[in-house]
Amino acid sequence: MLIKCKSCEIEKPVIDFGKDNSKSDGISIYCKICVRLKSKEYKSKNRKKVLAKKKIYNDNNGYVIRLKARYNLTIDDYKKMVIKQNNRCYICGNLDTRKLCVDHNHITGEVRALLCYRCNISLGLINESVETLQSMVEYIKKYNQ
Repeated sequence: MLIKCKSCEIEKPVIDFGKDNSKSDGISIYCKICVRLKSKEYKSKNRKKVLAKKKIYNDNNGYVIRLKARYNLTIDDYKKMVIKQNNRCYICGNLDTRKLCVDHNHITGEVRALLCYRCNISLGLINESVETLQSMVEYIKKYNQ
C-alpha cells in the first residue's frame, strides 16, 4: 500500500510513515524523512528555545531516568536510601549537599550504598582494589606521623 506524503508529495510505502494516534488509520500524513527534516529545521531556527526545554526536562526527569536505566532504582527507592543514610556518605559519613552517588558492583550491577562524589570517584580511581587501598593507608600512616 502506498501513501502520498503531505509535505514532499511523493508516494511511499506505509513503512516509510510514522505512527499518529490522532489519525483514524494511526498513520502520520508525513513521511519519516520529512518529519526528520522539519524537526531538524525547527531545532536550528529555535535553538535557544529547544535547549531551554531540554534543560527543564533533564532537570526534572533526567536523574529519574538514569536511576532506572543504570541501577533499576525508582526515585522512591533512592529517597529511601537517602533517608536510611541520613543524607550522608556511607564511607566518610559527610553530609552531602549535592545528590549522593549510587555505588554499585560493576560486575553484578548490585546497588550497594550511596556515596559522596569524592568517595565514589576515589573508589573508581583505584578500581575498587582492596590491595591498593591498603597500600594507600600504609602510605598515609608512614608519611603523616
